[in-house]
Formats: sequence, C-alpha cells, structure tokens
Amino acid sequence: MLSKQTLGVFLKMLPLVSLLACTHTELDQEVNCAQVDWYELGRRDGIAGISAANFEDEIHRCDPKEITHNHRTLYEYGRSFGLTSYCTGPMGFQVGKLGEKYEGVCPKALENDFVRSYAVGRQIHILEKENDLIQSRIKSLQNQIDKMQDGNINDEILKLHQQFSQNESKIRDLASKFN
Repeated sequence: MLSKQTLGVFLKMLPLVSLLACTHTELDQEVNCAQVDWYELGRRDGIAGISAANFEDEIHRCDPKEITHNHRTLYEYGRSFGLTSYCTGPMGFQVGKLGEKYEGVCPKALENDFVRSYAVGRQIHILEKENDLIQSRIKSLQNQIDKMQDGNINDEILKLHQQFSQNESKIRDLASKFN
C-alpha cells in the first residue's frame, strides 16, 4: 500500500510519466521526415532528459534524400529549450527519488542544482528500498516467531525496527528540504 506521501509524489510525477510514454510516438513508423516537427521532438526529448544521441536514432527512420541540416538544428534548439524544464532542482529530486539514472544531459549552467537535488532524492530512494527490505525481514522474522518463541529473533526485530525508524527520520529530514 502506498503512503500518502508516496501517492502525492506519484500524482505530481504522472504528467512526466505520461510524457515519457508518448515521447517517441511521432517516429515509431516510417514517416515523411520533412513533415516532422523536429523542434517539438527535441523539446519533448529535453523535457524527458533524453540524450541528444536520440536524434540519430530518429533520423535513421528517414529517407536520406529528406534529411537536411535544418532537422538537426531544429531538434537541438527544441531539446535545449526542453532541458530548461528538466534540469531543475525539483526535477532532479524527483528523478533521484524514483531511482532513475541521470544521464548527464544538463548544460553546465543548470547542472549543479539538478545534481545536488538528484543526490538527495537518490538518498531517499536508497533508504526507502532499504526500508522495504527491512519490512520484509521483519515480516519473515515475525512469521518465525509465530512458529517458535526465540529471544534472538525478538532482538533482531527490535534492531530492525530501530533502523527502520532512523531511516524514516532521515527521509523526512531530506524530503523537508524540498517541500
């Protein structure tokens, strides 16, 4: 079951997830590349934090006779504009918290804030994953207790509960910096 905080983050990220899902529908089939809105395709790639190398993947679907230098220029301008939405502190935090990999796509002028926030989000992601493992281990140990009473198991459960509480406290502290 999702916590209210996790559900809130998911709902905030839903537009980005939807955008990522439809980013490349424009060129999924062979099309007349002279009619493709290369600026818009680049802008969507930028907003999604997709590498500029994606242009090469897309342009290969075109008839070589249709390809012009203008296609690349429009794509790069659009992608640069899109990156201004992606390369922000709040987006870095969300990308890190979701456990996504940062591909180093942000321009130097925007990268510091993104990376700093990404690192905090990534810490939260790691702690949440650790807490998932801790909860799983606690459940397993509690099942063992139901089968037999053993003081060592109770001690381990107590230690895991303490670690879990410490992680939750760290998560709240880190997340409070971005709320």
